[in-house]
Amino acid sequence: MIHYAPFSGSYLPTDVLLLFKPILIESLETSQVVNIRTGEPIVEPLPTEDYLTFFYQAVTHNKKKLAYHILSLAHLLHTTKSQFTLVSLARSGTPIGVLIKRTLEAVFSQTVPHYSISLIREKGIDENALRYILEQQGTNGEDIVFIDAWTGKGILTRELHKWVSLFNHHFNTCISTKLWVITNIAGGAVNSISLEDYLIPSALLKTTVSGLTSQAILHRRYVGVDDFHGCFFYQAYQQQDLSLWFVEQIMAEVNALAEHPVSYATVSAEAKILRQQENANFLEYLMRHLHIPHSSHIYPSIGGTIRVLLRHMPQKILVKRPQCIDVAAIEYLANIKQVPIEVHTEMPYQAVGIMN
Repeated sequence: MIHYAPFSGSYLPTDVLLLFKPILIESLETSQVVNIRTGEPIVEPLPTEDYLTFFYQAVTHNKKKLAYHILSLAHLLHTTKSQFTLVSLARSGTPIGVLIKRTLEAVFSQTVPHYSISLIREKGIDENALRYILEQQGTNGEDIVFIDAWTGKGILTRELHKWVSLFNHHFNTCISTKLWVITNIAGGAVNSISLEDYLIPSALLKTTVSGLTSQAILHRRYVGVDDFHGCFFYQAYQQQDLSLWFVEQIMAEVNALAEHPVSYATVSAEAKILRQQENANFLEYLMRHLHIPHSSHIYPSIGGTIRVLLRHMPQKILVKRPQCIDVAAIEYLANIKQVPIEVHTEMPYQAVGIMN
């Protein structure tokens, strides 16, 4: 039996159980916070007031679209699965999982468990967390549904398939490796209700829209072999936290939509295949014409481009439609970091980040 003290970050306990070992930061001036891969000290800073303007603008501009997509994905789950357990992939999947859980309850009168766990590229999924879910639900894993916000070029989809397949083989379980997302920009083998590359507002922020949690931590200083993956819990940021505010803004739109008959969004298999081919051709073109040695240097989609700008110093940024609302934050971050921006109007993506 895995022992776990219930932890929901700044979300409501009824919204989600975050299967992490929470690590309190006594002082944000400390140098004890370390990068999971390099061991270098880091602290996630609060967004500036100027940058927060882009978040509020994105919520105003895209909340109806996101609410429609949340409602459509919840409907797809409700009509295709009689019983299931939501398992969102932290951090980008966590607010989406909360929204889907609330929508299932409010609109479809279906109550489902929701856990959020860690999947780290090249390091694996949190097996202790998966084992805990299986123990709590008393199943062989066939009920688990993995949730994230979007796909870019499909790396996380492949990582999920690899690590869950290994888990199934090792523990003789039947967990589906399929990922469910709002928008399947890559056109890969996932369940989604959109192919559109648009700005999901939660992509703009980090800890203050993710229950005040950090990226997953695996450093031996904090996490033992029997622990869940760790995360820092930024209690000092409570006054600046927007996690529940964001959920409530989108749920108000979901409830308004549900008051009338809804034509739910769907994506055909043919459209997914076409998008997959378009993206593969475009990535091949970029690598050839920009002399990019490996596709891992390319971060496609608005969400992927924001992520690389927030975490790294990219070589350049490509945008499809400059000065449109959905890429305004990207242009702002690129200008601050003095990263050059190029316009590529024929891209299947709205934005792409290029690393050295």
